[in-house]
Amino acid sequence: MYTLSLFSLVNVDSLPISDPDEVSLGTEFSEVMSSVASLYQELSNSQQQADLIASLRGLIERFKPVNLEDLSFPKHITTKGRPKGIKGTRLPSAFENAEHEEKQKEKARKEAAKKDEDQQGDNALKFSKKRKVPTEDDHDDLWPQKKSYRKKALTSVPSDGWCGWRALAAQYEKCKFDENRFIEVKERMLSTARANAAIYLKYVCMASEREYQYLLETLEYGVALKTAHLRTKSCPLKYWFDANTMAQIAADALETPIAVFITGAASEHTPTLYLPLSTPPSGAKPQPFALHLVGNHYFGLEMLSTIKVEWPMVARFHQDAWNELQLGGHYKSAWRHVHRAKTVINQSFYTLDE
Repeated sequence: MYTLSLFSLVNVDSLPISDPDEVSLGTEFSEVMSSVASLYQELSNSQQQADLIASLRGLIERFKPVNLEDLSFPKHITTKGRPKGIKGTRLPSAFENAEHEEKQKEKARKEAAKKDEDQQGDNALKFSKKRKVPTEDDHDDLWPQKKSYRKKALTSVPSDGWCGWRALAAQYEKCKFDENRFIEVKERMLSTARANAAIYLKYVCMASEREYQYLLETLEYGVALKTAHLRTKSCPLKYWFDANTMAQIAADALETPIAVFITGAASEHTPTLYLPLSTPPSGAKPQPFALHLVGNHYFGLEMLSTIKVEWPMVARFHQDAWNELQLGGHYKSAWRHVHRAKTVINQSFYTLDE
């Protein structure tokens, strides 16, 4: 075992002390160094002492003094009490504020009920072979030049295991862009998964009945009566949102494209755009929802309507599923308002040895 005097790193006696504040700081510094030296002597072996020294060196290397020249005084200070310059009327009481807020909420509920009156029972998307397929001649009639993009910025959703559905609800107009209404998203996805079992079993779950049943079990958690009381608690890991199997169902249930971006994963993941297996609702040009998975947490990304975004390539199985549903035409024509990157098909060529 070897010994090392940590006081040799800094000469405490040579510190310039010229006022009471610096005297106090010098005393505190001496106490800290004394504590470090005592800890060093108490360590039982040289490996522990070497680890302590390495930790101290790391702290010293990462420390960066604050440049006082970059600091500035605040330009505006909010004080307590009645604001200056107000004359005549009194400030509303807490009861009056609560009453006004409740009236605004009631007004919003009535407007929402009126708007969704003709859309009741639309929790599930049932694909129809008789659904009208747009042609090149009637695109303008189906999708008039009308923009209604939301201006509200998204915020990070809680890391409670429900983040994937929360990020979708925060971008979904029928949820009033409220992340806390994420159960409504799960309900729509569950109804859609059940109504179109054959398609999802074949293309999303890779013909695995076991994978499809696990998918249903995940979507039922927090929605089914026996687990409804658990929606206010953290979601267990086995029931987290998985974009690989759920992004396509979300796109179909919400009738909106879903773009998935993944960073920080152990392996490389190519961004993917999941288009609904249906044509857009009449007269609508829904812009994609963006899900960004960082590590194991989903974020929602707000895209400005003034910026033309080139979305990722469409999931490879989409055209095959589209044809099997006999929707007619090509999804590129139906969703042509969504600017997408070109799909690159990787081909391998082999030569036979003679």
